[in-house]
Order: sequence, then structure tokens, then C-alpha cells
Amino acid sequence: MDVLEEYIQNNLLTKENILRFVDQYSIYSFYIGEELELRTKYSSPLREGDEDPSFSLYESKYDPNNILFKDNSTGKSGGVFTFVQEMISNGQPATLKQALLQINSDFGIGL
Repeated sequence: MDVLEEYIQNNLLTKENILRFVDQYSIYSFYIGEELELRTKYSSPLREGDEDPSFSLYESKYDPNNILFKDNSTGKSGGVFTFVQEMISNGQPATLKQALLQINSDFGIGL
């Protein structure tokens, strides 16, 4: 790989490049507005009026560096980028690219 190809690869807007600059837990905390403990139930940040806490963050059993979310009431679950897609959707599903652009902007990463 030559210098130009390496520069392009390192500056593409990808999940991997975002995670070089900011960790998953920090992304969750930023969009939730507070730091949550893993494996603890909370009111869901994905919907209003959650009186019966059913949302939690937890480490993947296959990759302890991967933090996942689950909203038991709606059945929504996945990784941090899926979570951001859910958080920024306004009645219409957000794309992965929209989520990556939002994180890039909010954290000032500059990809």
C-alpha cells in the first residue's frame, strides 16, 4: 500500500476509523447524556415515558471490547452504531452513513 492509499484508508468515514478516535462507551454516554453501568436496567433513552426500566448496556460474550445495547420492551438491540441510528432517527430510520456523519461531527473527529 502506498502513502496515498494509506492516507485515504485512514481518513475514510468508517466504523473502524471512528473507533480509533473514540471508544464505544464514550459514544453511548454522549448520546444518552450520562454514564451508565453495564448490566444494569435503566429507562430507555430510545423512547419517552419508559416507566418500567428495560434498557441496558452489556459486553458481548464473544468480544469483551464490543458493548451492545438491548431495549427489552421494544426488542431493539445491537451495537453502538445501531444505537446512534435509533437515537438520531426522527420517525424515519437513519442510515449507517448518517450515524457515522453524526458521530464524526459531534466528536470533532474530522474524517
